[in-house]
Amino acid sequence: MQAGAITMLTVRLGSVISPMIGGLLLATGGVAWNYGLAAAGTFITLLPLLSLPALPSPPQAA
Repeated sequence: MQAGAITMLTVRLGSVISPMIGGLLLATGGVAWNYGLAAAGTFITLLPLLSLPALPSPPQAA
């Protein structure tokens, strides 16, 4: 029960704080800088996925 409450609190705080941080970054850095920051964050998020091993091929039906 408490884990669900903590999860919901985190989600609610994130939904309030994230736009505030985004607005501050946009106001201080401008659109181009904010776009670059978002692109860098996406790239950093994808890096661990690139190190995953390939899935094996499914067996061929006879």
